[in-house]
Amino acid sequence: MGCNGGDTIPASSDDKITNLVVQAESQTNNFTTAVDLTHQKIVLENLSLSADYFVDESHFDAAFGKSKDSSNAKEPWQLSCKNHRIISDGFGQSLAEVDLSAGEKVKIMVILEDYHRMQSPLLRNQFEIIERLNDSVENRIEQAIEVLNSGNCTMDSFQIEIQSIENWFTENLKRERVISKNAIHLSVNYRNTLEAIKQLLSEKQFKQFYICHKR
Repeated sequence: MGCNGGDTIPASSDDKITNLVVQAESQTNNFTTAVDLTHQKIVLENLSLSADYFVDESHFDAAFGKSKDSSNAKEPWQLSCKNHRIISDGFGQSLAEVDLSAGEKVKIMVILEDYHRMQSPLLRNQFEIIERLNDSVENRIEQAIEVLNSGNCTMDSFQIEIQSIENWFTENLKRERVISKNAIHLSVNYRNTLEAIKQLLSEKQFKQFYICHKR
């Protein structure tokens, strides 16, 4: 997390919000994949999305030592994500760095609860898209491994085939994003939440938050 104020800070809060929204969109667009040969699937960190899209009240709350009970039931998409990366990279911890009154903290919690409620169905849909695409590549990866193990292809040919499968997955994930508009809706919800936070905080507080979260 930043909090160093090294970059030029926009004068207006609206420009600060736009910069943070663009930052999250860039993180989402620049996702990377890897092939898990053991489980015959393509793996992506946090559904290939910015950590900002996953933030809920527990990521803000945890910074004050009051995290949710870890025994709470989680959805499959939540279990597939790296919560420590969401905590470290998401905007919840940056909010925790701001000097807030007790009342402001309560209102932030409410805002983040609403944000999570809006994001959850979109994140669930993103998870289902990835699962569906992985169902499509599982047999192809398994067959490529079988051909290699049988000695009917070289390691170079095997790697070319695996790369082809990974490329197919990536291109179709991008295509599904366009069709579902998930990334657009996630970003809109993020912007609206930042707007709500801006309305709650003073200009000084919002600048403090921005400095902490802008990378």
